[in-house]
Amino acid sequence: MTQNNIGAVRFHECKQDPIAFVRVSSTASSPQDFMNVNKTLVNNAVNLSMFMTNVTAKLMEKYRCQIPDYSVIDLKSHYRGLKYMIETLKILPQKPEVIVIDQIIGHLSSIGAIHNTQANLNPG
Repeated sequence: MTQNNIGAVRFHECKQDPIAFVRVSSTASSPQDFMNVNKTLVNNAVNLSMFMTNVTAKLMEKYRCQIPDYSVIDLKSHYRGLKYMIETLKILPQKPEVIVIDQIIGHLSSIGAIHNTQANLNPG
């Protein structure tokens, strides 16, 4: 095997094959150098993607009856609003009434939504 250095790129010429195989490798490592891609990893990624698609479709069924244009962004904003409300309730010294909690969840969920109408909050 002979090695030729040209700038920052090294060329390796393999003499074992009848056809000369030239492999180019960079001296500086790139993200592609550290990628491990094999059949199992790709299969797992595809299966996870299909699972998440199915879960999203099932969660959106409930909201599509009321809002036909309900999208994934609306679903994300709904669950983000729920998470914010749960975290807020953890730090409050006294838990508010259930009606107030539902109104706040509706308001928080509509902040990042596209097709969801914003709930009316009555301060006071």
